[in-house]
Amino acid sequence: MWSDAAPWERKFHEIVTDLIADGGLTVDLSTKVSLLENLADNLEHETETADETVVGSMLALWILIVGNVDQVSVVSYKYICFRLMTMLLRRPEFKLQSLDFDFNTQDVRKEGDPEAWRRIHLVRKLVSDTFVYSSKLLLHDNQSDATYRFCAVVAAHAYFVFPMMQAPFVDICIWRYGHHQAIASPSSSSSFHSKVHALVRAMSLQPTHTEFMDRTPDLFHWGWLAKQPSDAAMLPDDSTWRYLLDANDGHLFCAFVQAFHDHVDRAIDASASHVSVVGWGMVPGYLPLMQLFAVVLYDAVVVLTDQFLNQDRHPPPRNVALAPSTTLFPMTPLLCETVLRTATVVATCGHLVPLWLVVAVAAASTDRSTALSKSEWAQWGMPPCIIQATTAWIQVGANPHTRHKHNSKDDSHVQSLLLYPSYIRLHEIVVHMSTVFPNVTCAPEGVVVSVMEWVYTHIQRLPIEDKAVVANSLLVQPHFYALFLHWSPKVRLCLRHLLVYRLFRHDRRTLHLASDTSALLLGMGQDKNNSCEPSIGFPVEDKPEVLSDSPSLMLDLSLASKVDTFVYMLGHPRIPTTSIRMFPEALDIFVDEALLEYGVAVQEYYHRCATIEANERMNPMDVVEGPPLASLLAALE
Repeated sequence: MWSDAAPWERKFHEIVTDLIADGGLTVDLSTKVSLLENLADNLEHETETADETVVGSMLALWILIVGNVDQVSVVSYKYICFRLMTMLLRRPEFKLQSLDFDFNTQDVRKEGDPEAWRRIHLVRKLVSDTFVYSSKLLLHDNQSDATYRFCAVVAAHAYFVFPMMQAPFVDICIWRYGHHQAIASPSSSSSFHSKVHALVRAMSLQPTHTEFMDRTPDLFHWGWLAKQPSDAAMLPDDSTWRYLLDANDGHLFCAFVQAFHDHVDRAIDASASHVSVVGWGMVPGYLPLMQLFAVVLYDAVVVLTDQFLNQDRHPPPRNVALAPSTTLFPMTPLLCETVLRTATVVATCGHLVPLWLVVAVAAASTDRSTALSKSEWAQWGMPPCIIQATTAWIQVGANPHTRHKHNSKDDSHVQSLLLYPSYIRLHEIVVHMSTVFPNVTCAPEGVVVSVMEWVYTHIQRLPIEDKAVVANSLLVQPHFYALFLHWSPKVRLCLRHLLVYRLFRHDRRTLHLASDTSALLLGMGQDKNNSCEPSIGFPVEDKPEVLSDSPSLMLDLSLASKVDTFVYMLGHPRIPTTSIRMFPEALDIFVDEALLEYGVAVQEYYHRCATIEANERMNPMDVVEGPPLASLLAALE
């Protein structure tokens, strides 16, 4: 019977058989740990098997563990049992998608295959028993993170296998959201909650696709297989949702949010559904849970922002709550970090990214009773850790390559100018980031660098109207000179690389910037008053002009004109003392150094282009990729 079996299948069956024959988990468990770990590795890494004997061994192992795990007293051994049960829950052999039920015609009898029905009922019973066991664990406080993750995974699976549990789950989500609305500061919460509610409602009104439901039966169709008389007897009451959503431990809540999202994401990935039919809002309970998580994220950003404002004071311990009276969970620095990580994981549903960004902007703009006035705080914007988190959310939500392998990888020498997907709306955070530029002189260096990094990362992929907002805010005379002549080498580095590599969506050589000629001469150490062309083999005039009336080119030409003007004025200051100064006199000491740095950066751009064109010709829409900004900033530490 093993003639066509893979080696791991034969070994798996033998180990399970020996375990059962040797007393299971109740006799000499310490000698069987390596065998259990080997089984867990196989369950986690091996692909789906069609061998019924191996599937039967998996079910036997599940029965063995769920029936005896209560008797395991050594914590490390218990964690191995948790891992085994988690992997068994995730195995494709126990998913409806692998059992070929005909849900299109709503005929789930699968006539002629009673074995499939027996397996369905056994899997339901094992999921129920595992869920009951995990619910008992939650009765005890101060469980480990590993235990919380296990309980969260089991609860997420049970939620979809037993649809009768979904109604109380949604009720508690809605009640907790209303609770946060009641305890939050009235001055700031009303507009925030209304924005969140509007965004979630818009997601819920998206068109539904029955094709998506049919391709992901494990999210929608378990209820069709239920037998009501036995289901109610197998399940506990809805107290488990109280532990997960109403408990005093935000770590458990974050673990459940991540497990719930991960279960949905795995089901969508396995279905190979086209992105056009995937509707996350169709999944029962998904939006109510994410709406509840949004207010927890709001609390975390508020607390982290307050902590940033008061960073000169003695920092609190990582496990001590900072604002327990106005947050849904007692917010510790450690929990805030967990919330941000969870938000990044959940951002794989790109439709949630605008919601997270609205939350971050609202929380960072909340009125605060600190030493800073509201106007002074508005000059600073978000703390660097939140700015970095927003970048992670956007990049995770906009990256389709993990699921759609047919997308080709971008050329590493040329930037990707593909805009972010239309559902990732960034206008609100773009406006928020732009508010930092008028106040560069009084904002901390870390905030300015983080904002400049954010703009550098995203500006090329913004819609034309959003790019215009941030670019025009940057290229205002006082803002530009405050950044170009900033005392911090990091800020100057960010600006010049933004100007050279990311400001234009066309090859800057085709834009014929007059300032590039003098910058190239200066960058080569030549006299900037010398009228000869730079002897570098690719003068500025070599590239023909681009003839187009596209909004992108019109914006590039407008921005190029501003850059030319500002750089020219630095190299040719007005002589009369009555002239209006372009920037404060104190910044004069940085002019020569900043111009030299800019010239070197421009020269490097032209050299990179020449290197590429030695092998292939660049198109006007090919924008060369610059050196990694993060590495350059790290070198200045």
